[in-house]
Amino acid sequence: MLHLIYTFIQDPTVLFLLILVALLGIYAEIANPGTFIPGTIGVLALILFIIGAVALGVNWWGVLFLLLAGGLLIAEANFTSYGLLSLGAAISFVFGILILFNSGGVTHIQPLLVLFGGLIFGGLGLSLALYAMRIRKLPVRSGVESMIGEQVVALGPLRPEGRVKHDGVIWTAVLDTPEVTVNEGSVLEIVAVEGLRLHVRPVLLQQQMMQFEGEAGEQAREEQPRRTEFD
Repeated sequence: MLHLIYTFIQDPTVLFLLILVALLGIYAEIANPGTFIPGTIGVLALILFIIGAVALGVNWWGVLFLLLAGGLLIAEANFTSYGLLSLGAAISFVFGILILFNSGGVTHIQPLLVLFGGLIFGGLGLSLALYAMRIRKLPVRSGVESMIGEQVVALGPLRPEGRVKHDGVIWTAVLDTPEVTVNEGSVLEIVAVEGLRLHVRPVLLQQQMMQFEGEAGEQAREEQPRRTEFD
C-alpha cells in the first residue's frame, strides 16, 4: 500500500496538484486562523509533495518560486497592493511549475494544468485586491472607522486570532487581550481597525472593565471627603 502511494505521488501531475492544495490550504489557514482543517490538509499535501519531489528529482529552484508565490498571496491578504502582489504570485507560480519539472529524466507537466494553477492564484489574489479596494473606498462615516464600538459574532474560536462576521461580511479578527480566548458564537466589540483586520474584545470583559472602573471611581470619591476631614 505504501509502495503504491510512493509511486503515485511521483507523477508530475499529482505533484502539481499536491503543491497547489498545499499552498492554498496554508494560505486559507493563515487568512482565516482557527479553522485548522485547511491548514492540516495543506501541511499534509506539502509533506507528500516534498517526498514525491525528492524521489522524482525536481528542480528545487522551481520549489522556491512556488513558495514565493504562496508568500505573495498571503501578503496580498494583509496589504493593499491593488493586485500587484497577486500578479506577482500568479507569475511566480507559473514560472515555478514550468521549471519545477525541467530536469533530467522528469516528464513535463501539461501546459493547461500550469495555466489552471496560474488562473487560480491570479483570480484569488484579484478578488482579495478588489475587496480591499471596495473597503477603502467607503466613506469615513460608513466605512471601517465607524465600525469601532460595534459588535460582531465569532464564527469560530479566537486564540487569539479567528474569524468574525459583521453585517454579513467575514473579517479576520484578533483579540485585544491575547491572554483571553473566546469560543464560537461569542459576542465581541470592535475596538480598532487595522487594514482588513479587526481588533476585538469580548463584550462581557468590556462590561466587567467598565463596572470595575465605575466602582473604583466611586470608591475614590467616597474616600476623598475622609481624607479632607482627616487633614
